[in-house]
Amino acid sequence: MTVPDTPLTLILADDHAIVRMGFRLLLEGVGAHVLAEADSGEKAQLLMTELDPDVLVMDLSMPGCGGLAALERILARKPGQKVLIASAHADAIIAERALKAGAAGYLCKRSPPDELLKAVGLVAAGQRYIDPEIAAALRRADRPEHPAEALTDKELSVFLQ
Repeated sequence: MTVPDTPLTLILADDHAIVRMGFRLLLEGVGAHVLAEADSGEKAQLLMTELDPDVLVMDLSMPGCGGLAALERILARKPGQKVLIASAHADAIIAERALKAGAAGYLCKRSPPDELLKAVGLVAAGQRYIDPEIAAALRRADRPEHPAEALTDKELSVFLQ
């Protein structure tokens, strides 16, 4: 992530305080400014109505409505908001659903720390970011049928909670 003239502003939404702290330390270490943190989809939605960050970094599996439902609601109110999903789910089907719902990027939490910086930088610049492992799986035409593909968006949202 290159340091812009003005610091990038972010909201971090994850139900794990240690994850939020790690993200904060990494991002603020390169000059970004974390405006606020949320531990649920509802709190992320509330913060997004009050604040105007450059990027929202959000988990999918959180208490309450969860990240996927929060993503859809946030984008319904703020079309064009840049949202990077940072999830423990390394499944191409889940990533594909998040991207279809309007996420600008999808990062697996098991990625190296510099991937977070790269992902935030690209999303902030208006580009799409897809975790390299997931991007490869999405490109494979021969990928096997996955049981999650049969789920509706609502069913997948419930599954992720």
